Formats: sequence, structure tokens, C-alpha cells
Amino acid sequence: MQNASLSITVLSMAVLVGLGTLVASAGPARATSLVPAMARPAIVMEDNAVFQNNRSGIRVRGSLPVAIRGGKVYQNGRAGINLQDQAETTVSRCEIFANHNAGINLRNATRFLLANSSIHQNGTGGLRIRTAAGRANHTRADVIDSRIFRNHQDGILSWPAGDSRVQLTVRGDRIFRNRKAGIRVENRTFFQAADNRIRANGTAGISSWSDGTSPPLLDIYRNTIAFNRGSGINVDSGITGKDAISNNWIHNNLRAGIACGILGSSRRRRINVRILNNTIVGNGSEVEGAGIRADVGSAVEIVNNIIAYNFTSGILTTDCDDYSHNLLFANGEAPNCCTDQGRIPFWVEKIQYASCPGRGSGGLITDPMFVDPDRYNFFLQPDSPARGAGKDIYGAGGLFSAGIDMGATGGPHGFREDRTPQGGTR
Repeated sequence: MQNASLSITVLSMAVLVGLGTLVASAGPARATSLVPAMARPAIVMEDNAVFQNNRSGIRVRGSLPVAIRGGKVYQNGRAGINLQDQAETTVSRCEIFANHNAGINLRNATRFLLANSSIHQNGTGGLRIRTAAGRANHTRADVIDSRIFRNHQDGILSWPAGDSRVQLTVRGDRIFRNRKAGIRVENRTFFQAADNRIRANGTAGISSWSDGTSPPLLDIYRNTIAFNRGSGINVDSGITGKDAISNNWIHNNLRAGIACGILGSSRRRRINVRILNNTIVGNGSEVEGAGIRADVGSAVEIVNNIIAYNFTSGILTTDCDDYSHNLLFANGEAPNCCTDQGRIPFWVEKIQYASCPGRGSGGLITDPMFVDPDRYNFFLQPDSPARGAGKDIYGAGGLFSAGIDMGATGGPHGFREDRTPQGGTR
């Protein structure tokens, strides 16, 4: 049955509106190693088309676990799927597109998993997560192995209010060509992003913001963030967790590779971030163009990064004491030099570090010797000076006791050379 408008109430007060077919099932969804465990579903919708309803295509309210599998949800008058008030829902193998509002809208939902699905061309964004003020309001959302693209606002938006919070994990996804940010997290969002490709979005690849209360907690590692029309990562407010902003390929974004703070802003914000072992290449334009820009001083630690070929400078910071063991090369108008680290001209160093007076402990200005940068292969050649030149900030000993690589291949989360680089063509 297609294009049905159906309202069903079950014992736990779960209400689903705009359904195609409702199927009771005793079997849980097939799990993979990346997909977190969810409650066994009491209701399963499978292989349905839900479209052209005046309101949301599917609405789930209440705590009864629901699974939506293998369907299409499109051209509905509000959200494609609307999850409210303690909803626990799994959406897998679905295509959700061309809905008037968000593809999927969460408001005070408890638990949500999106896996192996596509969300595209929706009016107010791909996935929107909102919680009302109140400590009891806590949403956990996992987005795994999905494609979120060409939505008319942010690809993913997390927006908890007051003292509510959202725990958001985004892993193994492709997020591209959304009109605003690829991912935007606000306030008390506990955010982890790993192994994603975040490309060609209308503003930043990842944006972190706070209204002045509690900033997001950020762990952003082993992603490819490229060709976005803002900064690759923009932290207006945020605090990094144990995994920091680390081991990312960040290249060819229109503004800074990583930007922290807003220069000259008087709005209250909190920033305390660690930027570790990233490879940051070719970012910037005439609008703006540092590899890393930190307008907030000593709250930003910059260690073990490779920063090359960015438009204006390598590191632009208001505090010249919080960086060390970075390799900078050919940023701004600096020439391609230098083989002798003891005889680097002062003016070259000044361009690379945007007027800071030195390289910091362990800093290098030299060619990192990428394998094939023209094809976005930023792995290091065997004799690269960045190999083994990093600081062992991970306390690993053993494997890293002889020094770790600078850039995205160094440290416990580093890209390994048996993996294909993620920066090339889609």
C-alpha cells in the first residue's frame, strides 16, 4: 500500500503517521561491526514507499522501538521522518529525499541510528536533532555508512537547548554539497566524527558553535575534509576530548583549513582545542587563507601537523607559544625552501608563521615530500623529513618510541598506507 495516511497507537503510545505498511517482526536488524547495538524492534516497516502526505511521511512518538528498513520517503509536506518524545528508531537502507522540511527531524527523541541510507535534497536540511531544555532530555544519535548530500541547509545539525544534550557519532559517511555546513554542532553536543568524507559543502565542512553556555565537546579524527566553501573545520566555540582534532586530511577549502574563533568578535565563547597530526594543504583564497588560524590565543595547541601550500600563511595565531613540531612549507609567498634548517631566512619564517618570531620546538620548514599531491595523495615518501620527526604526545612508547610521523599518518589514529587516500574523486 503506497501513499497511505495511517495513525496507529500501540501500548507504549508510539504513534506513526503517513505509513505505507506496518509489519510486526520478532527479528532484529542485521548488525555490522560499525553499527551500535539497538533495542530489539517491536515494530518494523520494510520496503515501503511513503510520499506526498500533507504533513510528515512517518511520525514516531513514544518509547516502543521501531525499525524502518529499505524504503523511500519523499515529497512529504513536512519532514520525511519525524521522531519525537522518547522515540527509539533505527533507519537503515532507506532513501529520504525532496521533503519540504528536514529529511529526518528528531525532537526530544531518546535513541536514533541511521545506517546505509541516503538523505538528499530536503528543504531544511538532511538530519536535524533538537532537544528542549531540561537535563532529562538526552538524545543519542549514530550516523553510520550513509550519504547526506544536496540538502538546502546543513547536512547534519545538532541543536540542544539549555542543559539538555546530544551525543552524536558520525562515522564512515559521505557528506557533500549541502547548501550550508556539512555538519554543524551547537551547545551541549558530545560529537565524534571519524572516517568520513566531507566535501564541497556551502560553508564549513564541520562547524562548532555555542550560544555562550556550554560549548560542544569535539573528537574529530581521520576524516577527509575538502573543497568546502568555508573553512574545513570552524570552531567558534568548542572543547576537544581525548581524540582531539587529529589525523585529518584537510585540503582545498576556500577559507582556512582549521579556524578557531572569530577575529574581533566580542561575543562570549569558549575554545580549548588540541590540533594534532593533521595534514593541511592548499586551503584559502583571496578571502582568507591560513592553514590554521587561531584568534583565541593560548586555548589552541598545535602540534605535529604538516601545513603546506596554503594561500596566506601556515599558522596565524594570536599566541606564538602554543605550537611545536610542525612542518610548514610554501605557504603564502614563501619560496620552496629549505634544505638547511639552520639557515632559513627570517622573512621566510615570518611568512610561514604570520609574524610569529620562531618555528617553535621541533619545527621544520621544508618540503614534506608527499607521494602525489596533485592527486591528493598526501602519504609521505620513504625519505620524507616528516617521518619520525613528530613529538610523542600520546605516551605510547614502544611502537612510537623512536618518534612518530608528522601529519595525518602519525599517532594511534593515523592513516595507514595500505588504505587508499580519501581525497580524490568521488
